[in-house]
Amino acid sequence: MKRPTPKSLVAAVAITLAGAALAALVWVVATTEGARWLLGTAGSLSEGSFSVQKVEGRIADRLLLTGVRIGLSQQKLEFGSLELRWKPLLLLSGTVAIQELTASGVRIQDNTPPANKPPILAWPRVPQVAQQFDGIITRLQVTDLSYRRRQEQPVPVTSIAASVTWRDSLLAISDLTAAAPSGRISGVVSAGFRQPSLTADLAVAPAHRLAEMDRFLLKVGRGNGTGPEPFTGTVAITGTAGTRKLLELTGDVSMAHNAFNLRRVRLTSPGQKGLLTADGSLTFTARESALSLQVTAAGLDLAPQLNVPTNLSGTLRFAGGLDSYRGDVTLTNRAQGWRAASVSATYRGTRDGIKLAPLNARFLDGSLAGNLDMNWRDGFAMRGAINGRNLNPARIAPDWKGRANFNATGTLAWSGKAPLTGSVSGVLLESRLHGQALTGGVQAGFAENNLNLSRLALQGKGFDLHASGELNRRLAVTARITDLSRLVPGAAGTLQADGWVRWRERHLSGAVAGTGSKLVWHGARAAAATLIARLEEGAGYPLHASVSLRDAVYDGYALGAVTLNADGTLPHHAVSATLHSAGSEARLNLAAGYNSGVWMGEITRLAGRDRSGPWNLTAPATFAVSAEKFSLSPLALTAGTAERLEVASDLALNPLSGQVRAKWAGLNLARANPYLKDMQFTGNSNGTVRLGFLPGKRLTLAGSASGSGTFTGQGTSITVLRSQVTLDGSEQGVRAGMDLSTANGGRLKGVFSSSAPLRLAMPEKGELTAQLSGIDLALLKPWLPRDTVLAGHITGRMNGILLPGQRFELTGTAALSGGALHRTRPDGELNLTFNAAEASWNWRGATLAGTLALTMADHGQARANFQLPVPARFPVAVDPQGPLRASLTGQFQEKGIITALFPGLVQESSGELAAELAINGTWETPQIGGTLKLAKAGAYLPTAGVHLKDVQLAARLEKNLIRIDTFRAVSGPGHVEGTALLTLAGWRVVGYQGTITGENFQTVYFPELQILSTPKLTFTGTPQKITLRGELRLPELHIVGAPSRSAIAPSSDVIMEGRAVPVAKASPLVLDAQVRVLLGDKVFVKVAGIDAQLGGALDLSLTRLDSITSRGEIKVAKGRYRTYGVNLEIVRGRLFFAGGPINRPSLDFLALRTIGDVRAGVTVAGTLQKPVTKLYSEPAMPDVDVLAYIVLGHPLGSNSQQASLVAQAAGALLTSGQAGTLQEQIKNHLGLSTLEIQGGVGGTASPMGYKPLQVTPPGTIPATQQPGVTETMLTVGKYLTPQLYISYGKSLFTGSNLFLLRYDIFKQWQIETQTGTESGADLFYKLEFK
Repeated sequence: MKRPTPKSLVAAVAITLAGAALAALVWVVATTEGARWLLGTAGSLSEGSFSVQKVEGRIADRLLLTGVRIGLSQQKLEFGSLELRWKPLLLLSGTVAIQELTASGVRIQDNTPPANKPPILAWPRVPQVAQQFDGIITRLQVTDLSYRRRQEQPVPVTSIAASVTWRDSLLAISDLTAAAPSGRISGVVSAGFRQPSLTADLAVAPAHRLAEMDRFLLKVGRGNGTGPEPFTGTVAITGTAGTRKLLELTGDVSMAHNAFNLRRVRLTSPGQKGLLTADGSLTFTARESALSLQVTAAGLDLAPQLNVPTNLSGTLRFAGGLDSYRGDVTLTNRAQGWRAASVSATYRGTRDGIKLAPLNARFLDGSLAGNLDMNWRDGFAMRGAINGRNLNPARIAPDWKGRANFNATGTLAWSGKAPLTGSVSGVLLESRLHGQALTGGVQAGFAENNLNLSRLALQGKGFDLHASGELNRRLAVTARITDLSRLVPGAAGTLQADGWVRWRERHLSGAVAGTGSKLVWHGARAAAATLIARLEEGAGYPLHASVSLRDAVYDGYALGAVTLNADGTLPHHAVSATLHSAGSEARLNLAAGYNSGVWMGEITRLAGRDRSGPWNLTAPATFAVSAEKFSLSPLALTAGTAERLEVASDLALNPLSGQVRAKWAGLNLARANPYLKDMQFTGNSNGTVRLGFLPGKRLTLAGSASGSGTFTGQGTSITVLRSQVTLDGSEQGVRAGMDLSTANGGRLKGVFSSSAPLRLAMPEKGELTAQLSGIDLALLKPWLPRDTVLAGHITGRMNGILLPGQRFELTGTAALSGGALHRTRPDGELNLTFNAAEASWNWRGATLAGTLALTMADHGQARANFQLPVPARFPVAVDPQGPLRASLTGQFQEKGIITALFPGLVQESSGELAAELAINGTWETPQIGGTLKLAKAGAYLPTAGVHLKDVQLAARLEKNLIRIDTFRAVSGPGHVEGTALLTLAGWRVVGYQGTITGENFQTVYFPELQILSTPKLTFTGTPQKITLRGELRLPELHIVGAPSRSAIAPSSDVIMEGRAVPVAKASPLVLDAQVRVLLGDKVFVKVAGIDAQLGGALDLSLTRLDSITSRGEIKVAKGRYRTYGVNLEIVRGRLFFAGGPINRPSLDFLALRTIGDVRAGVTVAGTLQKPVTKLYSEPAMPDVDVLAYIVLGHPLGSNSQQASLVAQAAGALLTSGQAGTLQEQIKNHLGLSTLEIQGGVGGTASPMGYKPLQVTPPGTIPATQQPGVTETMLTVGKYLTPQLYISYGKSLFTGSNLFLLRYDIFKQWQIETQTGTESGADLFYKLEFK
């Protein structure tokens, strides 16, 4: 036998040891005992403690540990159970593959003490060995997890489930779901450790709504971190309620070694105006963390939260830590009225308090200034002061005209168990309201349950309010209001009241007595009101209350009298009420008591009468009302033998649960007529309804109603033979049905059903079917304008479904037969008859699609197809970016429609319109194509007196352009034609350009005014501005007429008392017109004695319709002027426009009469507003002779009749001052005291020689008419002595004579006699005003 060599022995030992080690490894990995030994050995070698109550399975594939406890120096971990399923052999390939890791009953106790040094923010680093492996946990599940830090409240987590992978230093957690009592999280998260990165897409559903939101979406995006900020990323948070987005927050986040930084943070609420932006950083230092933050608001509208529209903009800045911080805030509300305000403040504080000083604001056109100091170190304390200056109360209510100034201070304190105390004081300073002084002040303090009001007073025009006293003794209040409108906007009337109140030993007592008259408030009014109430402190709290109203009216409903009385004590009292209205009355009596927060009793009487007859309570009904409950035993009312109404209720109010029941039989619908304005009902109804409220906001509803009768409104009656409505809803679903039949054969039937539970909201799903046939459109009469009548019968069907997320689908068809539309207006009628009209629609998803076909008896036909971007979702709204498809083809005959739409402007309209249109694009940016053609059109324009004939138009629509290729219209002997190009942006016209040309177009045709025009114009413009260039030739213009006489209007500076001055409205359209107007060879003017032919040209410039300037001149080619025997040739005539307003030309006229070598006449210079008229002659001569040559053709002699004609001509040709001077010269020339034309036109005669004053208001007919022209009389007179006057008059037309004599008897007394066709004498007393 061969001895083993040393090498063989070593090899044998090595093999033996290797086998033993392998066997040991197999034993450890493949047996439960080996696993138990390994865990025990590992626990004994670790620095902490480790124990396992039970070990099952093996390390090789499945290991289950029960009662695991791990103790570290500052943390303790407990697992109720820990199960591992994995594939360890994959470790050889560098992969840790765990199929399932499950833990339950996990408790984590963290006793780590607070750090005394700032944390160093560094992205975690992975050991090098971990980077060499890949890992996967296919299923990770943790249940019943609790984390507790030191002695704080534990944070429970119900469950966590996820899949985890580790590859290339990237940790990815997918299919993550975590549930806790506070809510639920789901989504995916990944983190990179080679290059710091974090991404997440999570959905968070809180257990309770946060600001109405029930779901949040969190998305974290990867950034490019470098240098001092190794980690950067983006964050987006979206908050929703159902499918509605309520909040969107986006921003950039980064991490430095000692700080977190936020940049470009934006917070918006879709559908709500406004934006919040923020930038900031949180820096960690050795002392404390410091926050630097700036928040900016822009255009923020908080109407959904405050129920008041706002437009808030401002900035908040914060810097520091809890031990010391400071900052400032500015906020402005850009709104109308009293809501316009701004505030600014600087603040500083610590963890014990904050102080705002100075605190300034602008409010009600005035200023507020003050300070506020709050401290919460020992309890809570606050003190502050505010001063107001020049506040305008009219910003709150326009009727409150005045100014207010005040000073006010206040304190508030609470500490531990001590009661809450505080004080307030204020005083009005030099304030006025309604033009009178406004005074008042307040001085009050409170402690615990007592209020000490030393003084509360407010006095002003029409009101005087006072209050003083202690609440636990007697707090008295007095009000004397003689004009309620001075105190309460929108109110009126008088009010007097006195009262007092006391709260002592938790008992309330008091009394009030008041009366009011002619009270008005927001549409409600009462002729008189009285209130007397008293609550005493005696046994049972004796009480008495009496309220009465007389002639009360609200929204058109009138009550003659209302009374309410209550007497007794709180535990036992009686209440009675009466109500009287026109033809109706009601009476109520009940006995009740109040005890332990519950008011309960019995209704013993409820009876009344209306136009349909009496009604009564059949039996007493009990009731109970409290903050937690409302109950009413069956309350039954009957009328006659067939009419009955019964109501009952049993409700718990917090939370709401219980039932409300009602049933009725033979109910007379006419009982509702007194409360209806524009409609009346007759007929009866039967039905039952039961509404139940269950815990958890669940509902049940069951009922049915039937009826028949006649509805009458605005002259139309509809008789319903039968109607039936059924309702049934519960946790199993909802079903509602309706079936209605009318006397004329119409029927409406529909059913809605849903499997969703009944709630006080629209169900998430459901189905709707409806059919209608022969329904009379007269049913729509109450909802149409009074002047509109719609006739015809409609038949159709409709099917729809409700979908989750407030979505729906709806399809249907409808057809109209015998349709007619009639509209009556004071100045015209519109009648349209429809032979047939059909429509169909399919509304689903994001589109409303359908067709429409219309045939009118006298006006043509049309057919349309449409696909509109209106999503089938509530609330219904157009999607501006949604695709749009539509087409329209039609042939229309115009036969008076335009006349009816524009009465007074257009008459006898006619024409034929052919349209073929197609629309594509989006709703916001439509692309329109097609053609429009108008032919054989015409109309009469009464405002211009012209007939338009053979009107033609051809237009093409191309995307965003409308090209009017041709437009032509004939009027009189000529025509006008043009082209245009319109540019669209969406549905709006944003630009246009075109040309207008024509020849001899009859523009105006009236007996007194006739115009032919030949335009040659170009125009361009936008909705804000129009530019016009070119020329307008007037080949013919005829003006014929007599001088008009109108009442003299008051001067522009006259203020009419009680008449509102209209506010001048500026035109939104800017004009830029430069047009040259040329007068042709046939421009004639024959008016006011002028008979002339005109010529010339003007350059007009328009910037507004009331601002026209001109440059050029209008000349008189030839003409004459004739008046009062004057016949002058216009030798030179010119209106010169030098660039000023068109109504202010310079005048240059010379009109002459030639007799032999003498030329006499007048010259006119100056302006139209201030003409300067002078007499002119060659050779030069006195004005009297010049005027005599103009009138008589020779110098003035001694004939008084010729002198009177000359004087009359002077009044016609010259100004009043010039004519008076010349008439005095004529009287002196003849030696007369009087020379005048009396009576008739221009007459001036009057008793005592004085001219009567016209006192008749302008525009009205005088009580005494002026004499006619046939009564015109030439009068000459002379004072023979200072006291004796004699005159002789002779009619210029009838030949009658009048002799007058007047004599001054005394200084004030005169006697006057006259002899002629009538004779008599008058005695006058004269008053002289100096």
